[in-house]
Amino acid sequence: MSKVNLGSRAGGDLSGVDLFEMAEKSVFRIVTKYGSLGQGHGTAFVYKQTLSESGSDLYLLTNLHNFDGPLGKYPQFVAEMQKGKPAEQLLSQVSIMIGDQQFEVDRIVAARGALTSHARKWIHDFAVCSIRTSIRDNLKLFAIPSGDEVRAGEAVFALGFPQDTDLGITEGMVSHVYGADDGKSEPGQYGDHEWQIQHSVLINKGNSGGPTVDKRGSVVGMSTWGDVRPGVTGINYSINVARVFEILRSSEEIEEVNIAKIYSRLIDLAAEEARYGR
Repeated sequence: MSKVNLGSRAGGDLSGVDLFEMAEKSVFRIVTKYGSLGQGHGTAFVYKQTLSESGSDLYLLTNLHNFDGPLGKYPQFVAEMQKGKPAEQLLSQVSIMIGDQQFEVDRIVAARGALTSHARKWIHDFAVCSIRTSIRDNLKLFAIPSGDEVRAGEAVFALGFPQDTDLGITEGMVSHVYGADDGKSEPGQYGDHEWQIQHSVLINKGNSGGPTVDKRGSVVGMSTWGDVRPGVTGINYSINVARVFEILRSSEEIEEVNIAKIYSRLIDLAAEEARYGR
C-alpha cells in the first residue's frame, strides 16, 4: 500500500537555516542537455511524495521554460547537421539531478498548448513532472498554500541553483501581489503581471522554477524572472503557486506532454531540413 506525503505549514516562524535544510532534501537541479551543443539548467522542487515498499515517486513543480530550450535551438540543430554532425549527437533531454543521480524526464503536465505558444501567459509558465526513486523515507516538504496567503511587506526566501553554483537561499520582501487582470490596466503595466508576486529576492539564471517560501515554510510562489533592464534593481517576480494549483486541478486547462517524443521529432525535422531545405 502506498502512502502520500505532503508538506505542512509550520506552527511558528522558521529560520533561514531551517528552510535551507528542508530544501536540501526537496529542491533539485533540473538540467536540459542539447546534445553536443551544451546544456542549461534551472530548479525544481518536490511538492508531493508517494511512498511504497520499493521506494517513492516524487512529484516536482518547475517552470515550463526549463523545457522549451530545445525548441529555440532548432536553427542551430539544422546548421550543425548541414556541417555533417550526426542527428543522434544533437538529441535533447531533460533530467532531474539528485546528488550524482540523474533521472530523465519523458513526460510533463502543463497548461494546455503552453509549450509551443508564442504568447504564453506568465501564470502558464509551469510544468509538473514525476520521477521514480529508491527513497524510502518521508521527505520534509514545503507546504502548498490552500489560498493566497502572501501579502505585501512579508519576508520571503528563494531557494534554487543560480548560475553555476550549488543550492542557495536568498531573502527579500514582497513588494506587491498581483491578482487577475481586471481589463482596466494599460498595456505594459498591471496586465503584464497577472498572478505574479513582485519581491526583492534576488533571482538569477538557474533559479527558475525554484520555490519562493514564507517563514512558515509555505511555497507562495515559484521563482520565474528578474527585471534586468539597465538601471533596474531589486525587481523580481514569482508566479503565484496557489493559482498554479487551481489550474492543475482543472482537467480542461492542462494536458500531458510527451517531451521525449517532441525532442526526437524536432531532430527528425532538423535532419530533413538540413538535407532537403525548407
